[in-house]
Amino acid sequence: NLRSERWVEALLLFRDMLFSFVIVNSFTVAYVLQACGILDAIVEGKQIHGHVIRFALESNVFMCNSLISMYSRNNNLELARAVFDSMENRNLSSWNMIISCYTTLGNLNDAWNLFHDMESWAMKPDIVTWNSLLSGHFLRGLYLEVLILLQRMQVAGFKPNSSSITSVLQAISELSFLNLGKEIHS
Repeated sequence: NLRSERWVEALLLFRDMLFSFVIVNSFTVAYVLQACGILDAIVEGKQIHGHVIRFALESNVFMCNSLISMYSRNNNLELARAVFDSMENRNLSSWNMIISCYTTLGNLNDAWNLFHDMESWAMKPDIVTWNSLLSGHFLRGLYLEVLILLQRMQVAGFKPNSSSITSVLQAISELSFLNLGKEIHS
């Protein structure tokens, strides 16, 4: 398909740039890491990670977040976590990416541990954090827990958005709680 061809072209262009000794910036590297995640190109992603280390870009939060995302999309939780753990500075996106990585791959206990670690680092979760947990629980078939999470989220002061509502309505549907679904939908 055309989109994947463009991602492949991006990888080839990046390779050509490196062979031509063109100095690439962090935005270019992040874009190419995105291509590696989309194309399941873990080998190329690891090579680019080596480039990041060689050129001392690993102190860049944006770059590390791109690496976490790439490893996550390639189902490599171990390397995503290694990048996260090596970060001197983490922002909310860093926490959300690693929590999402764990929930997507079904490691809900570790996701919750990270959630609590996040709070102990004085980083407050946002709606993205909660939505990762909601969808992770839904994907594992923990439908009642999705409803409990919705309540926890609301008690914490967050109003559900379309992503939250989607996870909750799917859980309600699986549980056949139609009246509750009508109540939430309205």
